Amino acid sequence: MVNVKSVMVVPLLLAINMGCTQRNHIHILKAGVENWNKWRKVNASIEPNLERADLRGDTLWGAHLERADLRGADLRRANFEGAYLRGAHLLEVDLRGANLERADLRGDTLWGAHLETADLRGADLRGTDLHGADLLETDLRGANLAGDTLQGALLVRADLRRADLRGADLRRDNLEGANLAGDNLKGANLMEAYLVEANLERADLRGDTLWGAHLEKADLRGADLRGADLGESDLEGTNLLEADLRGANLLEADLRGANLAGANLAGDTLEGANLAGADLHGANLHGADLLEVDLRGANLAGADLREDTLWGALLVGANLAGADLGGAEIDKVKSFYKAKLDPKILIQIKGEWPEKLVTIWDDTKKDWVVNDTLLEQVKKPDWHGWTEGKEQNKITPMANKN
Repeated sequence: MVNVKSVMVVPLLLAINMGCTQRNHIHILKAGVENWNKWRKVNASIEPNLERADLRGDTLWGAHLERADLRGADLRRANFEGAYLRGAHLLEVDLRGANLERADLRGDTLWGAHLETADLRGADLRGTDLHGADLLETDLRGANLAGDTLQGALLVRADLRRADLRGADLRRDNLEGANLAGDNLKGANLMEAYLVEANLERADLRGDTLWGAHLEKADLRGADLRGADLGESDLEGTNLLEADLRGANLLEADLRGANLAGANLAGDTLEGANLAGADLHGANLHGADLLEVDLRGANLAGADLREDTLWGALLVGANLAGADLGGAEIDKVKSFYKAKLDPKILIQIKGEWPEKLVTIWDDTKKDWVVNDTLLEQVKKPDWHGWTEGKEQNKITPMANKN
């Protein structure tokens, strides 16, 4: 017959032993990094138990904490500069204000960790799981985050300049106001990420997934977005000056008031996109798909629109002075009302499709209609274009997409 008391004593002894082991590990670490590292060298097979340890403000510079269990530990303001934390368990750990400069955190689990204002400059975080981690105002300059899982992480105003984020999973992350200037984000997943007012100047975003991302008023000057998927993304007021967007998908993207001056959009898919009020002067749109694109009030002066698909496009009040429309489907444009056109193009449209010069929005019918009164005026031999301030009908508001 099994002795019930002895059965109950076994787990109790194990628990006591674990508690003693944990206290011993913490005591050794508190005795100094030099002693700790010597102990680790002799006991390399042991995985230190430092769960829920209070190490606030401790100096642990260069400590060997590989595979250590630090779950739930309080590490606020601790100095881990150059520490070795590879493979450590850091689930829900508190590292607020900690110094982790040049620390080795490869393969660590930092799920839900608190890293607000921590210093992670030059840290190696390759393969780290930062799912749902709080990195508010964290300094990650030059950090290696290639291939990391950062889904749902909070990176508001984080400094990520020169960080390596190749192939990182940043889906639905909050990166509002974050500094990612010059970063390597090639192949990263930023689907539905919140990047409002983020600095992405000259960042490498080639082939990235940015579907549904919020990039309002972000700085993307000179960014490399070749082949990026920006479908249904919000880029209202975004600065894309001289950005390279060749082969990008901008299907139904919101680009109202965006600065795309000198940008390269050759061959892009812009079907259904809203570019009302956007600055596209000198932009390369050669061979782009502009099916049902809203370009009301847009500046397309000197832009390359050769061979573009313009079926159903709205160019009401757009500036097309000096634009190259060779081979473009100008006969498929829905409206050129009050658009600024070169004399040669204007004469062609007036002679072949005059109704396109007087197609205006009808609030009653909730549709674009040909204004017969204006059509009679346009057909007159002495009509050579709209003179600002003389027409009664006004350009429809940019916000009204339909």
